[in-house]
Amino acid sequence: MNVVKMIFGLIYLYYKMGNASIIGFLVVSIMIYINMKIARKIGSYFEQMIEHRDERLKLTTAVVIGIRALKFLSWEEIFQNKIMKIRDKEFSFVRKAKYLDALCVYFWATTTIIITTITFKYFEYTGHELNS
Repeated sequence: MNVVKMIFGLIYLYYKMGNASIIGFLVVSIMIYINMKIARKIGSYFEQMIEHRDERLKLTTAVVIGIRALKFLSWEEIFQNKIMKIRDKEFSFVRKAKYLDALCVYFWATTTIIITTITFKYFEYTGHELNS
């Protein structure tokens, strides 16, 4: 039923605004495409983060299992540095993903304003007058 409402809404919008409604639809299409690109990049960052997390957990498990040998040979700091380097890589991908996620949220929060502004500006640009 929602699809039917959307179709009738678009038809009515075209009836009232003409080509300006097509411009609005194009803007929506472009914004969806950009959002899909951002979402894919976020997904790739999370995949890389998971790879580094697995690497860190394997090393941490090995350290826990061989803790006596590490303490005996005084290698605690060496392995701690290795774990921290992997952890830093892991969190760099988390940071990148979260920045893109914030951009995505901001992007979709402003979408309605952008679409409305561009559609109405084009409507005015083509010589029509806005009235209720």
